[in-house]
Amino acid sequence: MYNHLQKVRDLFSDYKSDLHICGMMYSLVGYREVTAGNHLNPGSCRYLYVITDRNQLDLLDRIPHMSFLFLTEDPDGKLFYDEEDSLFASVLTVCTVDIKTVIGILQEYFDRTNGTAQWAESLLSILFTDGGIQEIVAYAHAVFMNPIYVFDPDFRLVASTIGLEENVDPVGRHIQESGGFTQEEFRLMNQQPNIHDRLKASKKPMFIQLPGVDLRILASDIDPEKDMGHFVIAERNRKLTETDLLLANTLKLALDQQMKKDEFIRNNRGFHYEYFLRDVLDGRTAIGRHYRENVSFINNEFYGYLTCMVIETARSSRVVNTMHLRALFETKYPDSMTLMYHGAVVIVFRHYQVDWPDEKTIREIRGICEEYGVYAGMSNGFDDIMNLEEYYHQALRAIELGTGTAVAPSLFVYQDYYMEHLTGVFRSRESSEAFMHPQMKVLFEYDEVHHTDYARLLYTWLLCERHLNKTAEALFIHRNTLIYRLKKLNEIIQPDYEDPGVRQHLILSYEMMKQGRQAEGKKRSAGKERVKKDASEEDMNRKGSENLCERICAEIRKDPTVSQRDLAEKVGESYHTIRAQMNEMREEGSLIRAGNSRAGKWILMDQR
Repeated sequence: MYNHLQKVRDLFSDYKSDLHICGMMYSLVGYREVTAGNHLNPGSCRYLYVITDRNQLDLLDRIPHMSFLFLTEDPDGKLFYDEEDSLFASVLTVCTVDIKTVIGILQEYFDRTNGTAQWAESLLSILFTDGGIQEIVAYAHAVFMNPIYVFDPDFRLVASTIGLEENVDPVGRHIQESGGFTQEEFRLMNQQPNIHDRLKASKKPMFIQLPGVDLRILASDIDPEKDMGHFVIAERNRKLTETDLLLANTLKLALDQQMKKDEFIRNNRGFHYEYFLRDVLDGRTAIGRHYRENVSFINNEFYGYLTCMVIETARSSRVVNTMHLRALFETKYPDSMTLMYHGAVVIVFRHYQVDWPDEKTIREIRGICEEYGVYAGMSNGFDDIMNLEEYYHQALRAIELGTGTAVAPSLFVYQDYYMEHLTGVFRSRESSEAFMHPQMKVLFEYDEVHHTDYARLLYTWLLCERHLNKTAEALFIHRNTLIYRLKKLNEIIQPDYEDPGVRQHLILSYEMMKQGRQAEGKKRSAGKERVKKDASEEDMNRKGSENLCERICAEIRKDPTVSQRDLAEKVGESYHTIRAQMNEMREEGSLIRAGNSRAGKWILMDQR
């Protein structure tokens, strides 16, 4: 930021002033008051020297191109009467001797401009690195000390300071959990006439008082011409000032440059692949030999075996830096390609092994997901990119099945849940009871009556290919115990274990029954939770109604003639809410109206 005497002169527009400029002016970093007690030698061309008496010049070792602010009561007063001296210094003469006011103005000006310069320099250093939008916002939080939200053109949350706030307000928490604006935020925004149009029309950040809530925000469109989104700073922790408007304008420029930088990186990674992959996922791509011949990069780029992974950012409780995640996977797995699709990060891994990924790779990816707090699903491998859509849905299915039993963010591999998916699809069409092998059904009924677990023992023994040591190890029992229980089991049922069809039927029967019981358990738990939730909501509604009633009574005690519309404004509720509550109070007999609607008054029954 270039601070010169012309800008300083603008600070004293209420005073008569005169400006003399020599050949060169340096950018000023501060001011120095020249008095007998100050040791200011040697002089500097980077400071503004404040002088109230020409004799004070003798206290300085003058050098060329110095800048002076001369305060005098004489409208024709000059600091330099020697024409030769005036050629080597720039002087702003202001007609005032109120040194205290002048110093206060200069102090505020240089504090603001120097702080802004340091702020801009810090943002510039972030732009020169790979910090990204989230790092810019995190740094801005230390400057504004208020919640900050950055949204894309579709009002989806790109970055925020939620994780840095000690006490998050309900609106901020709602935006965080929803991943952006919901109908409630759009409703609130629409109460302010043309708020979005005003933001787009304004080239600078602006203050906006939100209607219906006691909240002022500082908001700005990032680039109105390109419609790149906007950011909001909520006045929650400290009052925002005019200086914050200046700082917010610098933040706007930094976000604009970072977004353009991210867009440039995407374009240079081969952005046309993203368009192609989106078309495949949307089912808009024609499949056939002619198409493959014309789109040559299909065979050249999507070679070997492929695996699809989907990261559902909407499930995460944190704000996810999707650009950073994409860069991380593309760097760690160079043969991968990423894109954003319906708010999720889709990653296509290219590899040469049919059995990829191995356990080590799965552990690596799972560790990344847990570190960044995201839920991800991985499909089976496939060899034709035109089948991406079905494997994308398979990866989503893995997340759905995995989160049914696991709550924490992680990687969910479809291979681990295929049987649950298979049995779920079967049970949605057929009866598990009708499908079950008669011998397994007998075993389940025996277990229920005698509180044993022979069905699981048989299932595990068959999965271990009837190997005694492996089965005993899987069940954590001694080999002799296993032999004893198998003998007892064979007294209950006598299936033909040598028939592979029978073995497969028994295994599937157990899976069907197990999944069916888990589904019933979830349904019962969901029912209990629903009952608790309904009871809790009913209690909250009752308490909310009681609280509103108390606030209405308090206002009526202050002014019995208050109108319902004035009451609505005083207690912060809508007119219809107040009217409905007061009608309910009148029906209960706790409130009556004396006189007509214009000249009457309210009477609380406890005051009679």
